[in-house]
Amino acid sequence: MEKMSVALMSPRFGINVGYVSRVMKNFGLKDLYLVDSKEFGKTALVYASHGQDVLLGAKRVSFEDLLKRFDFVVGSTAIAKGKKVERHTVSPERLAGFNFAPEKAVLLLGRDTTGLTAEELAMCDAVVHIPTWSGYPTLNISHALAVLLYAMRRTGPAGRSAGPRRELTNVMNGYVIDMAEKSGMPLHKRRRVAAIMKKLVVQSGISDDHLESLLGLFRRVDMRLPERQRRNQTTSKT
Repeated sequence: MEKMSVALMSPRFGINVGYVSRVMKNFGLKDLYLVDSKEFGKTALVYASHGQDVLLGAKRVSFEDLLKRFDFVVGSTAIAKGKKVERHTVSPERLAGFNFAPEKAVLLLGRDTTGLTAEELAMCDAVVHIPTWSGYPTLNISHALAVLLYAMRRTGPAGRSAGPRRELTNVMNGYVIDMAEKSGMPLHKRRRVAAIMKKLVVQSGISDDHLESLLGLFRRVDMRLPERQRRNQTTSKT
C-alpha cells in the first residue's frame, strides 16, 4: 500500500495540507500531489509534524497531468445519491478489494471547501464514499484520508497485478463513443455509456493483453457500423 499516491484538488488551507501529509506518514505513503495549488508557507509544515518530508516532496501538477500519470484514479465524494454515473460510489472496503497496481493508483481528495465537481468525478476510474451521519456527511479531507487508508491497510493491496494502462482505456472509450454515435444514440447517452464501460473495465482489473483483444473486436465492429447503416437506409427506402 505504501506505493500508492495521494492528490489534493486545489487545497485552500495550509492546515489541511499539513494534516494530510501527517496522515500519509502514519501509513507509510510518500508521494503527494497538489493539483492546481498555491504555496502554503509555514502553516502546512507546522501541522505536518513528522510528515514534513512528505509535504516538502509534494509535486504540483494539473488535473490533466494527474490523469496521464496514473492508470487508476480514485475520486472521493461526500454525496452518494442519484442515478448519475459520476455519483455511483463504492465503499472503502469494496475499493480495497479492486485489482490494481498500487504504484499506478492515486487517491484524489476533493477541495477542502467544495469537493470535486461532477465533471472531475466523471473522469475518475472509481469514486469512493465514506458513509457518515446524514445530518453532517462531509468529512475533513485528512479525516477522510485516514479512513480510506485504514480500509486499504486492513485488506492490503500487496501482490495485485496491474490493471489496464490509461492509453488503452482511452482507446476503448473512443471506440465506444464512436459506435454509440454511429448507432444514433443521443450525445448524453453516449457519454453515460462510455463512462459506465470505462468504470467496468478499469475496476475489473483486466490485463492489457485481454483488453487489447477486446479492442480488436471493438475496432472491427466500429469499422462495419457505417456499412450496416447504409444498408439499413437503402432497405428502408425500398
